[in-house]
Amino acid sequence: MAFLHSLPAVHSLEINDSNAAEKWSEWKEMWEHYIVASKVNKEEGDVQVAALLTAIGPEARKVFKTWNLSATERKDIKGVIELFDNYCNPRKNIPFEHYLFNSWQQEPGESFDRYVTAVRQIADKCAFDAIMPDDFLRDRIIFGIADNKVRERLLREPELNLAKTLDICRASEMSQAQIKVMKEFNPPNVHLQKTRSPQRDSRLLQINFVILVVSAAEVSLLEEEDELPVFQVFKVSPNQSSDSSLVTLKVPSGNFIRFEIDTGARCNVLPIHIYKKATSDCDLKRISPAKSSITSYDGGNIPVLGTVKIQVWRGSFTCLLLCRLVESRRCRPILGKSACEGMGVVEIKDSDVIWRPHTSGGQLFSVEDVMSSSKPFTKEQVIEMFPDVFDEGLGFFEGEYHIRLNDSTKPVQHAS
Repeated sequence: MAFLHSLPAVHSLEINDSNAAEKWSEWKEMWEHYIVASKVNKEEGDVQVAALLTAIGPEARKVFKTWNLSATERKDIKGVIELFDNYCNPRKNIPFEHYLFNSWQQEPGESFDRYVTAVRQIADKCAFDAIMPDDFLRDRIIFGIADNKVRERLLREPELNLAKTLDICRASEMSQAQIKVMKEFNPPNVHLQKTRSPQRDSRLLQINFVILVVSAAEVSLLEEEDELPVFQVFKVSPNQSSDSSLVTLKVPSGNFIRFEIDTGARCNVLPIHIYKKATSDCDLKRISPAKSSITSYDGGNIPVLGTVKIQVWRGSFTCLLLCRLVESRRCRPILGKSACEGMGVVEIKDSDVIWRPHTSGGQLFSVEDVMSSSKPFTKEQVIEMFPDVFDEGLGFFEGEYHIRLNDSTKPVQHAS
């Protein structure tokens, strides 16, 4: 017993860390040494589980409680460890790990030994010991095909092998050819419809129409006599988002938030009640105060309660997402244009930045942008538009800066 008391305590597992898989691997190795040294591994299963839950820390215990295990399952130490394995180690995408391995480059200023260590860490995830010749061909197809949608479909497929890769690619090519034939011989019959919910007023109907154009409206391609394509909305319905317009992001707590893609939004919006539930920050300790508002499509203003930077994950991609919190249960979490492009959710194929047409032959009509207005802003407007810059307290620049003064310069006093 004295020997047991002399052992150092096992530190808590940082299960909400961005690198939870590595943290769990280190903690698990330390735990295996500890139970041997303390002889806990000689005890019954329920005692081992109790010892693990005591050592693993409060955050991991919260995760454990969400599994709602039976009394028998709570005594199975191997089963509990396997659950933590599955939670902290997401399903591996072997083809993508191969892609990372073959494309990993040495960074400027990075030592050779450090580069080799990074490559070895990636190689550990590639399962090279079980690789077959067909796997090389599968990887080459995935990262060599021209159709990005098919590539995305392949990377979503669990346990992808060469046979399944060939089937998916051939099926996609065949379906595209069939759709082309169907459009040539069976042009769609489209009926213009206009629906309106009696419970919604005209202003709300207009708001739904604007949102539906990019999210939930039914859009059809019409072929007219001059063979020019016309995109036309033929049904207006209440704004209901489908999976095709939603993006699910993981947050550090292990929970997930579904954002609606909105390329017309200039910021990311998150209702505060969803933020509290998803992040467990009920006291709003991570929130920065902000005195600003969001202008909706109908010109109304929605007060912003504050801003917060949340680390989010979408597969293997991770970033910090700046969100504006609002008090509204009717507003969905919104992923704005900049975030959508930065995360690779959407890609702008054409715009005036890519190709700007000549407009000298006619007049150019557009709605004046508030941000590009020639009228100077007031001090209050600037503070409201950039609350993160003009918050209370002193700011600082990241990094170190060296300032050199010119000794030959004569100081000049300016009248106040």
